[in-house]
Amino acid sequence: MTPTAPKVCIVILNWNNLSDTLECLRAIKNLEYPNRESVVVDNGSVDGSAEQIKAAYPAITMLSNATNLGYTGGCNVGLAWAIQHGADYIWLLNNDTVVTPDCLTRLVDLGERYPNIGLISPAIHFHHEPEQVQFRGTAIDEPPYHVPRIAPLDPARAAMTGDLLLVGTALLVKRAVLTAIGPLDDRYFAYCEDWDYCLRARRAGYAVAVEPLARVFHKLAGSLGESSPVKEYLMARNRYLVWRTHLSGWSRLTYRGRYLAWVLERVHEARLGGQDSVAVAALDGAWDAFRGRFGPPPGSRMPGPVRSLFFALLAWHPFLWTMLLRLDFAGIAIQTAGRLFRRLSSRRHT
Repeated sequence: MTPTAPKVCIVILNWNNLSDTLECLRAIKNLEYPNRESVVVDNGSVDGSAEQIKAAYPAITMLSNATNLGYTGGCNVGLAWAIQHGADYIWLLNNDTVVTPDCLTRLVDLGERYPNIGLISPAIHFHHEPEQVQFRGTAIDEPPYHVPRIAPLDPARAAMTGDLLLVGTALLVKRAVLTAIGPLDDRYFAYCEDWDYCLRARRAGYAVAVEPLARVFHKLAGSLGESSPVKEYLMARNRYLVWRTHLSGWSRLTYRGRYLAWVLERVHEARLGGQDSVAVAALDGAWDAFRGRFGPPPGSRMPGPVRSLFFALLAWHPFLWTMLLRLDFAGIAIQTAGRLFRRLSSRRHT
């Protein structure tokens, strides 16, 4: 990179997580990219981590929120600060990540080579298994957006496809995109806001891309944990908001059924795993989604009789209901034919 390299503001969100944030900042110190500035947004921490981070890194900019504004609200504080201070790119970086020294250089280089790219992600690897890829682009999974592949390994091809969704773990945002479409949508609070942002950027004419040669190592679910009812509630609720916002025509009209089928599968899987609180949280998320209740958790609870009805349906025949909700009549016919064939076969052998 030359001395005129674009200015990058690295925005790191901290919420009661001192050790991960300090490890993230130590790795950032080793970045090769010259023209950068790091900003830590403390999201209403109550464990003293904000003060300890500032003491360890007195030169770093610390922005403190009085309360937990969620991933969206906290990042939006950082995005606004970065724009005010002349950033050409803003790197939204999870505090439970560790970056490689050349990562940011590779991301900015891809962005500069392809003006049509607005959002870029590195390849994200598991922190505990560094050679295992956690994310390298995800296929959009709702028609008419559906594509059958993930990000190509060739960065040039990734730049040209424009048919991916990225996650917010280490998302590089061009200033032009932020100017065109605004900040993250605070209705999400956390989870699925990155999908929404990618779809909004694409609608504004920008491609999204993965630079597979740039690597970040990610510790999973650092804030809430993998089996958190709060996370399940937000995921269930926010998935509905994404697709009800971005689908149109027949796909939008039929989405409620497909969404409810997806929720029932989540509930069934959680109950099979003995995670009843997670199953209840998924139903609560769907309840708020259908009622248009978004923003910070906790939300409202699905009424007990309604929840009991869903549990009863799942106990009787879980896959029938999900196929009906998806209008998968061919699947129902195949399942029914298979059952009849097995019954006839068993009778012949008796």
